[in-house]
Amino acid sequence: MLDKIYALKQTKRAGWLQSGIIPAEGESVADHSFFVALLALLIAPAEGEHINREKAIRMALLHDLAESVIGDITPEDAVSPDEKFSLEKSTLQDLLGDFPDGRDLFELWLEFEQGNSPEAVFVRRLDKLEMVLQAARYEKSTGINLAHFFTGVSELFHQGELTPALYQLLLQSRKPAQE
Repeated sequence: MLDKIYALKQTKRAGWLQSGIIPAEGESVADHSFFVALLALLIAPAEGEHINREKAIRMALLHDLAESVIGDITPEDAVSPDEKFSLEKSTLQDLLGDFPDGRDLFELWLEFEQGNSPEAVFVRRLDKLEMVLQAARYEKSTGINLAHFFTGVSELFHQGELTPALYQLLLQSRKPAQE
């Protein structure tokens, strides 16, 4: 089982590859998940008292775990959201099933997917904030225009305390490649 989970370190974020980032420079899903968890650790206290930091960190670490088996499915792939959810759900049940608190971890992932807690909503924003931060870095280092990564997530940043301000700072400091 650990071998399957370990694959997260070699699984590249497909959206970057589809946008022209070469695999050697591409962020892994583990890179992404770690940074989302680090953001949760650092930002949760400033986002509001209603956020349970430990729960948010755990959720961030789990949110893309299924991709260690099924890969990173993006909107560009011919997979419906319902089919993607079903694949991720069965994969997570299999991956976590043998761990002592596997059922609790699965329920935490499900809570993230359903977005039905303050922590789930917060981690969803962090997931996109990390993506926007990475897109800005890739634009600077490659010259590839990644505007669609910035514009497709703005609706998430109308709530929260610190995450909307960080998102706005990223937008203001962005030096986009030529369109």
